[in-house]
Amino acid sequence: MTNTLDTLSNKPYAFLYDITWNTTTVHYAGFSSDIVINSVTYVAVPELSCSLPTLHGGIEKASATLTAPINKAPFSSLSQPYPSAPVTVSVWECNPEDPTSKRGVFFGEVTKISPTVEKDVQLTSIEITDLKGRFDFSAGVIASTSCQLNFGDAICGISLAGVSTSEAILSKSGNVLTFDISPSDSKYYQRGKVVKDGISIMIEEAEDGALRLIRIPPPSWVVGTVVTLVAGCDKTIASCRDKWDNESQFMGCGYAMPNYNPLYSEGN
Repeated sequence: MTNTLDTLSNKPYAFLYDITWNTTTVHYAGFSSDIVINSVTYVAVPELSCSLPTLHGGIEKASATLTAPINKAPFSSLSQPYPSAPVTVSVWECNPEDPTSKRGVFFGEVTKISPTVEKDVQLTSIEITDLKGRFDFSAGVIASTSCQLNFGDAICGISLAGVSTSEAILSKSGNVLTFDISPSDSKYYQRGKVVKDGISIMIEEAEDGALRLIRIPPPSWVVGTVVTLVAGCDKTIASCRDKWDNESQFMGCGYAMPNYNPLYSEGN
């Protein structure tokens, strides 16, 4: 279907951006003035520009690059050396004089950000990878003694909702947070995660109520902040058996043989 972007000579156009993280969405226009479409105001950010990849029908992942002023949300927080919530970006183009001409040109998730300076203006370069990038992994099952399942998935069968709790931070030192949890309960959070406002940080070690994270949490996580603690699993058969009583679902190799000969018998 064609619109005024296709038919106007020397047609004006602008890139529009819907940027979402956690429960927040901002709307920007790479244009000299605000653009209103269906009651949504795209705020003018003239410095915001976009370099799009050549789109095709193949399975190779594609990346777009945004250049944006670092003082605009969420780019300011993304530029900090702390974990952040996943950020998705929808890129549109339109004729500013014809709101019905809006059409999508790229959709993806922020995967890399690099601060830069251009003409004395502090900018940031943001790489956005499309959804096909999620399929960039090797197929098959790894022949390992570790369980190949994701803890809490449908085959594992453990309900993450049943092994999660809300707790207030008692103390914070670098990447170590302490909580009012018993030593016996601490072991369940090994390889689990701490979650707050869409930010998820893996727990590397858990002992006596102290949880050491793989990254330093954001400065906003202060003493008294309530976060969600989600239990984890180190994917060993011992943990599957002793911690979770879930050995029947263990998906590591080398621990059990079927009670029939798969070469000569049908499965049960």
